[in-house]
Amino acid sequence: MDRDEVDGALARLGAEADRMAQSLLAMDDHPGHPLLDAADREAVAALWAAFAAHRQVLDRARGLRAGRPGAADLTALTGLLTGPSVELDGESGPAERVTPDELVERMRAGYARVVDALAAAVARHAAAEALARELVGLRAEAHRLRDLVEAKIAVTALPPVPDTVAGCRELVANLAGLLDRRTELRGRLEAYRAKATRLGHAEDPTLSALHRDAHDVLFTAPCDLPEATRAVGRYQRAVLDLVEA
Repeated sequence: MDRDEVDGALARLGAEADRMAQSLLAMDDHPGHPLLDAADREAVAALWAAFAAHRQVLDRARGLRAGRPGAADLTALTGLLTGPSVELDGESGPAERVTPDELVERMRAGYARVVDALAAAVARHAAAEALARELVGLRAEAHRLRDLVEAKIAVTALPPVPDTVAGCRELVANLAGLLDRRTELRGRLEAYRAKATRLGHAEDPTLSALHRDAHDVLFTAPCDLPEATRAVGRYQRAVLDLVEA
């Protein structure tokens, strides 16, 4: 390489070093950095070590280029800038030597993998936080519904509020189902009463007694849902019998 080629290579590698420094600093400042696992932290450390090795060769080359290098200096510079002048510690074996350009390509690939790991770590953390928030909300809702069911529905025993999202979801659904069942039975009772009224049987003594029985069960707290279901069924059948008569 002549002086101009050396200067061009130094400028290019210097620009690469500046970009790598900016990227590595941004990587260290990334919110996912503290969330990385051990393997990813080792990958980050390896990138910094590679950057240090790259800068060491670059500084040596800049030192040789200072002033007016002779033929021997240009030969040495050519070896530093284009030859396997960067020494990297082997992960499980002897040190490896690569060219500055090869090192830059490796660092780009390694940096891309770390960036993906950072994004994944942030996503996992966000998902965990969202799950924790959901669990807090579900547990609060489960406690609220549990208290409401104990006050409104006759049940022998209710399970405790669990500590998992799946368990809370199931419990909330079951508790809400009990309350919804009472609401459904109340609606069905009034729908059949309206039907009886339209048919002119509003004052029928048998229907009135059956309606009163069902109404009393449904509007007494705590409500006996099995008995309410039977009482509404009796009233419903009586109305249908009159329709078919």
